[in-house]
Amino acid sequence: MTRFKSFVIAAIITVWATSLLGQTAKPANLFRVDYDGSYTIWLVQERGHVLVDVLTSTAGWAEIDAGPIFTIGGLSIYPLVGIDFNNSPVIVGSFIPQLYLFYRNDRIDLGSWFQFFLNRSGNSFYFRDYVTVSGIVPLVSVGPQFEGTLTSDAQEVLVGGRLKYDIKLGEFVGFIGGNPKDGSSIFRLTYLVPF
Repeated sequence: MTRFKSFVIAAIITVWATSLLGQTAKPANLFRVDYDGSYTIWLVQERGHVLVDVLTSTAGWAEIDAGPIFTIGGLSIYPLVGIDFNNSPVIVGSFIPQLYLFYRNDRIDLGSWFQFFLNRSGNSFYFRDYVTVSGIVPLVSVGPQFEGTLTSDAQEVLVGGRLKYDIKLGEFVGFIGGNPKDGSSIFRLTYLVPF
């Protein structure tokens, strides 16, 4: 229950913080749930040209991010900064500069994530790149995805496939990937609901 309370408090802070921005545009909200061995719940709010998001995980951590939004045609650019922390006890873990690039048109969905986790116990870099193509089967998009984490003493890179299914109440996104070097694998299921 403590994690749920912390998520609710963080969600209230997100809505309050974005309301202080004084933007007149209707906010775009997104609820997201990821499962890859633990559950991560996201609440994302875009208001005008600013994004604020809050994440909490059953693995015992939470994160808050904020930054501007730039749009050029079908390309959206999100330079964000954030912090993550452990839920119990509440200890700030990392300062997180981030850059997200998304391009979407009627057939192609492209995304790139770049996150730098800067903390006292060692820094890391996380990346995710994907492209999905639609139109082959109605409501379904497929394509490759690459992601990885790099630290000073280790590298983990996953290569796999991405499948997105639009159910009109949101989107399911599945990723199955593996590490070509050690044979490890991951399965992640994501559900996204705009509201």
